[in-house]
Amino acid sequence: MPTEQDLFFESQYQKNFGKLKTIAFSELRNMPVAEELVQETFLIALKDYETFCQRENPLAYLKKILRYKILEYKREKKRYLKIFLSMDYEFLSKVKAPSPPSPISTSGILETVRETLTDEEWYILRKFAIDGASHLQIAKELGITVSASQKRLERIRKKLENSLPEY
Repeated sequence: MPTEQDLFFESQYQKNFGKLKTIAFSELRNMPVAEELVQETFLIALKDYETFCQRENPLAYLKKILRYKILEYKREKKRYLKIFLSMDYEFLSKVKAPSPPSPISTSGILETVRETLTDEEWYILRKFAIDGASHLQIAKELGITVSASQKRLERIRKKLENSLPEY
């Protein structure tokens, strides 16, 4: 039986997720990132549930958290861009080109991957890697949590690392 806390949090999630996603998307122009930041916003609110539930305006509290998450994301992105742009590529002219990997057909890799994974693992991998779905989208489709989606993808990666040859 759901507790009062569960019901309150679920109602706030359903009521405000779309609004927060719109705000994040308008700032970032990247829907998967916007959805992830909104998920992180709700996670913070859940961890600080006592403060969240006592707020007169829970949406304002969520917006404040989201604004900080967006700023944090933008700062991190800017930092990585600076690091990338500061890299010196002159050393590449002195490095020998690697020898080409042993030939293997793309279909051979896909067959190996398909044989290695269960139907659900194959579905998750396709949705994430090919369709570009976020963990939130996968979680909604499978009826699992975002964390469960992330863990499953992590296990899939480990499984494939063990079954595919290195290049």
